[in-house]
Amino acid sequence: MRLLLAALFLLASCSEQTTTPEKVHHYQLNGVVVRILKEDSLAVIKHETILDEKRDVWMDAMTMEFPVKDPKILDRLRVGANIRARVNQSDSNYDYWIDEVVLTKP
Repeated sequence: MRLLLAALFLLASCSEQTTTPEKVHHYQLNGVVVRILKEDSLAVIKHETILDEKRDVWMDAMTMEFPVKDPKILDRLRVGANIRARVNQSDSNYDYWIDEVVLTKP
């Protein structure tokens, strides 16, 4: 009986794992769509320097691929479009993606 109670206690304590919510940082991106890779859910964007919340450089200006998780965003994008978007970067695995994409004037 003691062995059974110990096993149940151990099983119950394992099932109540506490998970820390993933921390995600957000940055504003301004750029131009260079290419759209729908099959890979990517947008290639030539972007300006991206600043962090302290207004320090988080990423220099460059052309790079950005994952786009929402297929509706990819459907709206066009090569040559000027955009403003939010870059999201996960603290836990450094995964990044864009969302909140707005078409802007040049």
